[in-house]
Amino acid sequence: MPYTSLRAHCPCEECAGLRERDVAPGAPGVQLESIDILGDASAFLTWSDGHESIYLLAEFRALCRCAYCAGEPERPITG
Repeated sequence: MPYTSLRAHCPCEECAGLRERDVAPGAPGVQLESIDILGDASAFLTWSDGHESIYLLAEFRALCRCAYCAGEPERPITG
């Protein structure tokens, strides 16, 4: 699932509590249903199991490992 790391790093209290107990947030097969940009600083994610996550866009950048977000735009993965 391409969005596994987003769910694994969900900043909500419920998911943070699961991580403290070494339990991965989200059940296997949970899919990202939608992403809505809120203003210019945050995003609202809806998951197929009904869970919702709110991220600051800066948090997205910190989790992303693409060349642009990792600060290496001269080394893109694709040509």
